[in-house]
Amino acid sequence: MFEFLAEKTIQILESLNIISKNRAIYKFRIEILISILVEILLIMIIGFILDCFFEALIYNVIFLVLRKYTGGYRCITHLGNISTYVAFFGLYLIMKDYFNFSTVVLCIIILIIEGIIVYLSPVQSNNRILNELEQKKYHLCSITLSILISITCLILKLLNNSLYTILIYSFSLVAVLMVGEKVIDKIELLNYID
Repeated sequence: MFEFLAEKTIQILESLNIISKNRAIYKFRIEILISILVEILLIMIIGFILDCFFEALIYNVIFLVLRKYTGGYRCITHLGNISTYVAFFGLYLIMKDYFNFSTVVLCIIILIIEGIIVYLSPVQSNNRILNELEQKKYHLCSITLSILISITCLILKLLNNSLYTILIYSFSLVAVLMVGEKVIDKIELLNYID
């Protein structure tokens, strides 16, 4: 479905003389864009139906903005990405009552996440190779955004606003996906050496 929609979009752009070369790159990027739009739309629909619109919005923003700079594990297929994205949000909805942490525990979790982001970001994959200048820029953006998220999370907790739970959940998930991609890279490297 994504490939078909991307192909039709490319044909339209070519007929309008908007693109003339690098067809495969444009098509791949359009497939990713369609996949991301489907993910966002599904989460927002679920959030609207289950009366957790702001949680859905925060989840989407954290993943779209922070993961752009941190990187992390992504499934091989668009359907896999969408399924995982929606499943993780569903897991939050099921378990959100258990995310009521004390301020001390929340600070410890934030410090662990910050450590992961400072140490690992940006996590590169085969689809995203950054030059040295881009790596520095992405690293700085990752740290800056993570500090802003951490401060926001703590403020929400101190104000007894339950939205801090989706913020810390999404933030934690980004860190876990970063570690996951690094582990997969190491396994692939070990398999390549053998």
